[in-house]
Amino acid sequence: MDSLGTGGKLPPIEQMISTVMQDAHRAHLQASIEQAFALHEPTASSPDEIRVWASDSGTCERRVGFRLLGVQESEAFDSEAHYNFFRGHAVEGLISAALALYADEFEAQVHWSWPLPDGSGMSLTGRSDARYRIGPTWVTAEIKGMHPYPFLLATGQRESKTDVPGPKPEHVAQAQLGCMAKGDAGVHVIYASFAPDSNTPPVAEWKVGRSEAVATEHADVLLALAATAQDGYLPVPLFDGRVIEEVVVDTSRGRKAWPCGYCNYASHCAGLPRTLMGADELTHLPRVEVA
Repeated sequence: MDSLGTGGKLPPIEQMISTVMQDAHRAHLQASIEQAFALHEPTASSPDEIRVWASDSGTCERRVGFRLLGVQESEAFDSEAHYNFFRGHAVEGLISAALALYADEFEAQVHWSWPLPDGSGMSLTGRSDARYRIGPTWVTAEIKGMHPYPFLLATGQRESKTDVPGPKPEHVAQAQLGCMAKGDAGVHVIYASFAPDSNTPPVAEWKVGRSEAVATEHADVLLALAATAQDGYLPVPLFDGRVIEEVVVDTSRGRKAWPCGYCNYASHCAGLPRTLMGADELTHLPRVEVA
């Protein structure tokens, strides 16, 4: 759907990608992909910036708390995770190149800071995948590489008992935070399947107008996490509105599974109660300097 009025100039993203791949812009494409490999999150540089990031929205609250309290990670990403990150960065570079080719103006890896609406004077920092202008309209883009199953759920090609078709709320929220910070007209969420086939389109996209309500709702959650850490507490392992009672493991593969699959603190978490914990209960955990 497109409620932003950019459809006249901006064709479907799949057509844009095909054009990019077929024309003589390989150098531009390569530069965009190389830039995507250098992804990083901004860190707070002054007392009025909190150390939570927009990408923390929708993740496990305890995972964020571990980082804010300066707890050292208990495990590194495995080779499969790094491979998936590599694929995601490559997809982001490709789609960024397509947007850059068609847009009147384009920015990649857009860092921003948004003063929180609670009157505290604090700011939330983040990074948007891309931002582009069609005529007078600026749009914030959120680009995600997806495994086949969640991609099919998002596009409605596979039914879910709990989710409705469309982009994940946390992805929309991350885009809306950047959109609010930059004052853009709306957001463009783009999913690319890691394994398309003849029956599955490789890309799906949604365009929606700016929503201060969505951005503020998620900013409030992130601010609460920052306040919890400043008070010296580790949050409950809360994800998607429920407590994770134990670290999720895929027994058939002998490894962590969603939503714990990409958590670098799972071994620490597995040995702790599922309750709010004070810093004096975490003294046995190794610490690192908080950025």
